[in-house]
Amino acid sequence: MEFLLSHCQAVIGDHGGLLLTLFLGGLMGSATHCVGMCGPFVVAQTASLRRHRRCLHVCVASRSCRITSAA
Repeated sequence: MEFLLSHCQAVIGDHGGLLLTLFLGGLMGSATHCVGMCGPFVVAQTASLRRHRRCLHVCVASRSCRITSAA
């Protein structure tokens, strides 16, 4: 276990900037993917809910299921 920790510290020390760049790139890529793929569904549901005045729990349940299934 100590060997693994020392190896991880060495890798982070040597390549920390690259790892941070890759991590932030992954976050940005997933955010833009989510907006592009799920955005139209959210807009459609929101417009539908405004027209029909459905209950708030329907909207919350739908979004919480989508978030937990995507994670």
